[in-house]
Amino acid sequence: MCRHDGNLVSQATVLRLLRDEDLLPEAGCQRERRQLAAHRKAAFTTDPTGPNQVWQLDFSEFETASGGTWRLAECRDHWAKYELGRHV
Repeated sequence: MCRHDGNLVSQATVLRLLRDEDLLPEAGCQRERRQLAAHRKAAFTTDPTGPNQVWQLDFSEFETASGGTWRLAECRDHWAKYELGRHV
């Protein structure tokens, strides 16, 4: 935002500001994300061959301009691509 506002700042200053506001991920974050991705991939070693074998859940949260919050949840059969509707 400093550069966007027209202020000249160095990369070290930007890095310090990000650290001060706790906006940088921790050192081991990337390793943990890769391990979680490997576990997810291992769970899908074989594709489902019929309905009701693998279900997907999706949760979303949106803030409205008036200050409210919408929370959406949906459930879907992975094989049939059948969706059970949304709960708001």
